[in-house]
Amino acid sequence: MSFDDALREHLAAIEARDVELLASTISERTLVLVTAKGEVSTEPAHFLALHRDWFASPTWSLETRLLHVHRGLDLATCVLELRYRDEPAVDERSIVTLVFALENERWVLVQDQNTPCRT
Repeated sequence: MSFDDALREHLAAIEARDVELLASTISERTLVLVTAKGEVSTEPAHFLALHRDWFASPTWSLETRLLHVHRGLDLATCVLELRYRDEPAVDERSIVTLVFALENERWVLVQDQNTPCRT
């Protein structure tokens, strides 16, 4: 699977609120997560637990726009603009940087950093 395919699968898992599919797109070893609140975690299980809780809510929607991609031989990064909406009145924008690494001939997420936009 190419990096582009891996990125599409990762984003599709989030859109579908599919924790099992999401788990197949991340590193089993270490995943650095920096949340919009500035919390840091390195445990894939914690990343999945946060997403499982988030996916349980049926009221949110997320739009993504790819801003930049850098592909290397075994590491790739992308920067996305996110538009997050949740009922009744949440409408937030953030910039997310995702880092994927080639592990066992598969592109998997190894870092996710969410930076809220204040404007």
